[in-house]
Amino acid sequence: MIKIRSHFLAFLLSILGIALGTTVQVSAAIPAKKLEPTPNRILVGGETKQTLSLLGMSLEENSKKKAERVRLTWGNAVMEPWRGTPGYFHIEYREREKDAVVELARTMTTFADMKALKAQLKKSKALKDVNVEFDRVSQNLVIHLQFKKSVELTAATGKDMKKGAYLAVDFKEKNLSKSR
Repeated sequence: MIKIRSHFLAFLLSILGIALGTTVQVSAAIPAKKLEPTPNRILVGGETKQTLSLLGMSLEENSKKKAERVRLTWGNAVMEPWRGTPGYFHIEYREREKDAVVELARTMTTFADMKALKAQLKKSKALKDVNVEFDRVSQNLVIHLQFKKSVELTAATGKDMKKGAYLAVDFKEKNLSKSR
């Protein structure tokens, strides 16, 4: 509960800084490389230090985990690969709705090729649809991942010196016999 409150406080401070037109350096603790959902299915991590952009979004295969992956790559404010710490993110998986909401804090623009991503969706076993919108109030880029069935969801962050910092959201069909 303390972690969620501290992240919420950091988020509110960053919004206040944007509203006042000042630069506020807010930092959330960087999680371990791999993130598992909390009991309420929320994943958070990264840092909010400056305005970022979303350079790319792709659907990939994660053969090690036998899962699919949506990879989000950050850029700086002028759309160059961001080589710093991955930006702050908040992921909420809603099992009943079979969707996940990914919020990227202070990520203002995107050059993600949505047409190419939608074409890749046809090959996906688990992902049904992806929508991206900008929330002007919170200054966040919001990505909705709609799944065909209930999934197991994990996330990891990393840095690629050529492509930039990234967030990898892995998902695979939930094994119902295991949860009984």
